[in-house]
Amino acid sequence: MLAGVILGQQQFNRAWDDCARRAPIVRAALLEHHARNGGYPARLQELPLQLPCRCGFRDTILHYLSNDRGFRLWYSNDREQHVATDRLAFVKQ
Repeated sequence: MLAGVILGQQQFNRAWDDCARRAPIVRAALLEHHARNGGYPARLQELPLQLPCRCGFRDTILHYLSNDRGFRLWYSNDREQHVATDRLAFVKQ
């Protein structure tokens, strides 16, 4: 069981580092999707790119919400959260 916990922590750490580098690409793809289609996708998986931040069986540790006015994109752990919107690039909160 301990090996499973350690493996899970290592996978999350790799996903976190990948988000720090590549999550802005997802934000840019959302803005481009809106410019082309007049709206945001319902799910990140609708974007024409391979999602970063893969962690084990999860497609990504990125979270996404959207509505007619904009979107919120974030990833977090127990200590910090990084958030981006349609108006602001990623910032640590």
